[in-house]
Amino acid sequence: MIKQKSKEIAWSLLPIALLVSLIQLFFPSGEVAQYLRFLAGLLFVFIGLLLFLIGVDNGLTPAGEAFGQAVARSNRVWVVVLFGLLLGFLISFAEPSVTILALQVQQMTGGSIATFTMLFYVSIGVGVFVMIGLIRILYNIPLWILLLSSYVLIFILCLFVDDGLVAIAFDASGATTGILSVPFILSLSGGITSLKKKSKSAEKDSFGMIALASAGAIIGVLILAITSPFIFVEVVQETISPTSNFFVLMLGQIPSLLLESFLSILPLLLLFLLLQFFILHFRSKTLRKILFGFGFAWMGLTLFLNGVQAGFMSIGLTIGTILLGYPLIFLYIVSFLLGFMSIIAEPAVYVLTQKVEKVTSGYVNKRLVLHALAIGVGFSLVLNALRILLPGNVLSSILFIGYLLA
Repeated sequence: MIKQKSKEIAWSLLPIALLVSLIQLFFPSGEVAQYLRFLAGLLFVFIGLLLFLIGVDNGLTPAGEAFGQAVARSNRVWVVVLFGLLLGFLISFAEPSVTILALQVQQMTGGSIATFTMLFYVSIGVGVFVMIGLIRILYNIPLWILLLSSYVLIFILCLFVDDGLVAIAFDASGATTGILSVPFILSLSGGITSLKKKSKSAEKDSFGMIALASAGAIIGVLILAITSPFIFVEVVQETISPTSNFFVLMLGQIPSLLLESFLSILPLLLLFLLLQFFILHFRSKTLRKILFGFGFAWMGLTLFLNGVQAGFMSIGLTIGTILLGYPLIFLYIVSFLLGFMSIIAEPAVYVLTQKVEKVTSGYVNKRLVLHALAIGVGFSLVLNALRILLPGNVLSSILFIGYLLA
């Protein structure tokens, strides 16, 4: 299993490493130390993802399925409501992608939106909509009704919110589809649908929860914007630390990240232990395996976040700045390739596509879904580059047209 996962992660990260290396070669920035930090960050991300995915398979996924089955067996609406809200909140709060976004938002807005505030509102939104998703599965409510209602509400709320915060809100929806949320939410919904008698209905209901959770994240940030009128979005340029000590730059954040990662996963672990004591009663061997899984997830999350913060973020800023000095066609090409490769390299997408292929008994090929997603995201980044360079703010119009077509 470790060998297979290592191979998958290596092949996933290789395209991004090659692309950044080619950009460094043909569009030199003179920042050799920054490129070396990127390579070191790549190693941290590789090891972190490997440990984290082992933890997901052995700890978080079995826990998610157990949570889902425990909720379904209760057959009580208040239990569904409580656990849906609680699990959605905790899993979003522990999601690395949401943490990275919250850190970026705080940094790029000069602290106008604090990391914890962003995490809290996104997680509340996700929790409410996971709760709604569980109720939908139990009572066979059509998914399209909930999605249509959610996005009508979203675009009404957008009318009362600054365009900068609208952009952050929709970015939050993407951040909730990360390496922790996707497998956990899929296993949670799978745990409930596995107890349904109608197999066709159960198969269809295995999906849709992530879409609802993403809508909840958008609504959470929009409500934050409306209820906090003094929040502003004024982009503050990131400054690269002049520190020349390579080891300080690469390792200095690990102690604080160990604590942050532990605090992110701890509520989920405590909830699992509580359910284990009162409801689940796993055998000692299974319990040890799940607890070791949580431990691997903790260490993996720490190394993953360290690699992203110490190696990836600064070189991404530099690439974006450098490309503006060349003909725009290069910016559009790189934007498409980065979007395409980021999806090819995204573990959460692999989890989703494998689930699709499994549930449809191979009728829907996972590679077909993967490439369709990658092409779509590649073109969306080209569109994003275009809208940033256009005068005025056209984001709301693009979003409205896109979701209307969807």
